[in-house]
Amino acid sequence: MRIKDFTHFDRILIFIIGAMIVLQFPINLSRLAGVGFFQSDYFLLMFALVLALAMLNLVISIKSPLRETQFLGIMILFNIWIFAMGIIESNNDAILGIRYFIFPFFVYLLLIGREFPIFFYVSSGFWKIVLLGHALGILYFYGNLIGRVYPGIGVQSVAYAAIFFLINRNPVLAGISILLIVLEGKRSILLSLMITFIFLRLVKLNVAGRLIYSIFGGILISAILVIALLLIADMEGTVLINRINDLNPFSDRYDIFLGTSGRLGEIVSFFGNQSLGSVLIGSGSGFEYEWALGYDSAASGEEKGYLHMSALNYIAAGGMLGAITFYYMACLPFKASNLTDHLQIRTTAFGLGLFSIIQSFSGFSLSTDAISLLFIICPALINPAASKLKPRKP
Repeated sequence: MRIKDFTHFDRILIFIIGAMIVLQFPINLSRLAGVGFFQSDYFLLMFALVLALAMLNLVISIKSPLRETQFLGIMILFNIWIFAMGIIESNNDAILGIRYFIFPFFVYLLLIGREFPIFFYVSSGFWKIVLLGHALGILYFYGNLIGRVYPGIGVQSVAYAAIFFLINRNPVLAGISILLIVLEGKRSILLSLMITFIFLRLVKLNVAGRLIYSIFGGILISAILVIALLLIADMEGTVLINRINDLNPFSDRYDIFLGTSGRLGEIVSFFGNQSLGSVLIGSGSGFEYEWALGYDSAASGEEKGYLHMSALNYIAAGGMLGAITFYYMACLPFKASNLTDHLQIRTTAFGLGLFSIIQSFSGFSLSTDAISLLFIICPALINPAASKLKPRKP
């Protein structure tokens, strides 16, 4: 499917969403380097842009049939619930706090009647551009920024490229993608990618095969992991090795709160002060807590209004309803099986969505990242015209 096969509005969305993916890494480097516009204003601008495009698409596609209305209903119910709880709990930021959970609703509106996500399932040229951007960014980082900024500089776009090239049988570019992930030092992205690869392998097996693969594969991976941790425990190497050793119980660097970049501290600080009833019904939008176990001593005691782990953020705000909402969202990538008869395209759609869900367990992506949400939701909403797709050679 070529660019000219899309509608004019789909072409506009391909350009905008594509630019957001390609520029994701350079913009993150600029943010870490202290460029003010990219530390706050840019993300507010992108948030507003997605909302504006979603509302425009709603007008354009007003007659298009709604798909996956259960998800739409759950999202509306969830947001009403957490807003009501925020008011009941007298949260100071109940209105603004809803922004962390309303984003999937607008991404849904953006996808109504649209076909533009198909482009990202079939265009190897696009993902090669993404890789080039990461390669140039890495050269700039190691030449000008290393030692001056936070070492975990990676973003999800290079993992999307790795998934695309692996599924589309281009091991060289898949390997380059993984190498770039290692050099960028983002542990959560590397771990999420490994889990995604394993899961993509498992779904191809029958029940008995999955059991055998899981048992023996689990034993082998555990043994390799222990040996690797022992070997690198005393190493002072790349950014990624140093950051892994922060979580390595065999290393002198081991510090569980530092190693989880404050995530564990957030969980203990928030849920440690909640009753069972409060956890079940949620604290509502705009909840706040004291980050008693911060990333470092300077951060300890800071007031926070969110948890970095997206699943727990939903539970913190909405309790059991939040857990149900997240679970339903996590199931959406599995609907890629209905997308098309072409295995590579179907698997690419599933892989990109699955990675986005897995990575959200360590990141705040479901509240701030339109690209992650798009890849999660679109397998369930994509226009049936996708069934006409034919895979391209990578």
